Amino acid sequence: LDAAQLAKLGSLLQAEAMFNCPVLLIEPPPNALQLAKLVQRIERARLPVPSPDAASAAIQLISSFSDMLVLSDRSGRRNYVNPAAERITGFSLEELMHTPVPELVHPEDLETLHLAQAQCLARPGEPVRYEFRHLRKDGGFVPLEAIASNMMAVPELNCLVVTLRDISQRDLAQTLIQASEQRYRIVAEQTGQMVYDWDVATGRIHWAGAIEHITGFLVEDYQDVDIQRWEDMIHPEDRELAMETLQRAEATEGRYTVEYRLQHRDGSYVTVEDNGIFLMHEPGRAYRMLGSMKDISERRRASQALQLALHEREVLLQEIHHRVKNNFQVIISLLSLQMRKLKDAAASQHLLDARSRIRSLALIHEKLYQLPNMADIDLSDYLTLIARELHAARQPDAEPIHLTLKLEPVHVQVEQAIPCGLLVNELLTNVYKHAFANQHCGERQVLLRVCAEAGEILLEVSDSGCGISERALDDTSQTLGLQLVRQLVRQLQGHYSLHGDGGTHWQIRFGLRVAAH
Repeated sequence: LDAAQLAKLGSLLQAEAMFNCPVLLIEPPPNALQLAKLVQRIERARLPVPSPDAASAAIQLISSFSDMLVLSDRSGRRNYVNPAAERITGFSLEELMHTPVPELVHPEDLETLHLAQAQCLARPGEPVRYEFRHLRKDGGFVPLEAIASNMMAVPELNCLVVTLRDISQRDLAQTLIQASEQRYRIVAEQTGQMVYDWDVATGRIHWAGAIEHITGFLVEDYQDVDIQRWEDMIHPEDRELAMETLQRAEATEGRYTVEYRLQHRDGSYVTVEDNGIFLMHEPGRAYRMLGSMKDISERRRASQALQLALHEREVLLQEIHHRVKNNFQVIISLLSLQMRKLKDAAASQHLLDARSRIRSLALIHEKLYQLPNMADIDLSDYLTLIARELHAARQPDAEPIHLTLKLEPVHVQVEQAIPCGLLVNELLTNVYKHAFANQHCGERQVLLRVCAEAGEILLEVSDSGCGISERALDDTSQTLGLQLVRQLVRQLQGHYSLHGDGGTHWQIRFGLRVAAH
């Protein structure tokens, strides 16, 4: 710099002190336009010519800049380069001053440099911003961001002032971000999902991923879909649920999961599963929401088809159970007709026992026909029907028998309900036939109890009758009733206990099988 330029830069330091303008004392350094404005303020204030000390201070200040500062003439030849250039490019100041500028610029960026220089000359005082790659001493290139101003109109300067900043780290960060976004976009597209980033304050939504695959819209066109338009694109029948769920998530837990129909570009609707999470400043104050949507239209159609098939199956099974129940009823009616014609009481009793067993089978099919879900049976309802029908049919004319039912709601599979019904039928039939045959048995009480205990079902039938004989207690007893009881317990994969003191007490335990819906 010549003496006049040093003097002018020194006057800038005086201006900083006079106008309390800290522009020169902070990073990044001021651009040329700011320098020009300060010079004009100095001239308007008619400041005195600066002292040599001020010029020296100016040199120290400019030398401490972390960015490159270049002063060049109209042709682009460099008149001054500050020391930061050595650190940024690796070249010495002398090399930078004497090497032609085109030899220090990447060949692909020469046109950019020439265009920027022409603009700077054509618009004095107006900063021109551009980027180019500058040669390094090691043969590589460093990306620089340049701000150039035409200071030819300032007599003491009469040059082009250019500040240049190393943007290698910025470019690297941008490259990493772009690579990360590219990976994320590829993952989203390959998994068939579209992802979104909603700015709650502005309502703007940034979309990425498989947008065209799901909605039919181009990615760039879908960027116009803000929160209001997104709401309008939800099917009217699903809109209220989707918005209520969204508002509840924003106000409370922050997580959002809902299924709804979203409008396609062709006017149709696709079913999407929307999963998002709100980012909160504090509870109830969301500022951002991140989420993803995936097309579940095929899954929904498959689910609906499966539901239809299951419904048809249920209807078919109900019809089968209805017809089986009717067939049982025909058999029961035939047995009843035969019983009326029989004169032999023993034979009539055998037919009555057979009719009771068939009736217990008919009842289970009647229950299955009435149930909307045939996967399981409420054992308490089923056994109540059997017990009350037997009680009404077997009640003696003399002293009545009191039946007590203690049945907890227990759901079992059909495969367990049928042997349970037959068991209760056999045991209660035995009670009404034999327990109170002795007229001196006292109060006549019968208890039927069902409950669930530790993963097992307890079925209990007891009476206050005369008890059971030792022969009946023997496992080798060959009576048909006891044989049926033992066979049914084995079918349930259970075990039983039988006591004959103070009446007859049956306790049967078997494992509870969970119905598979």
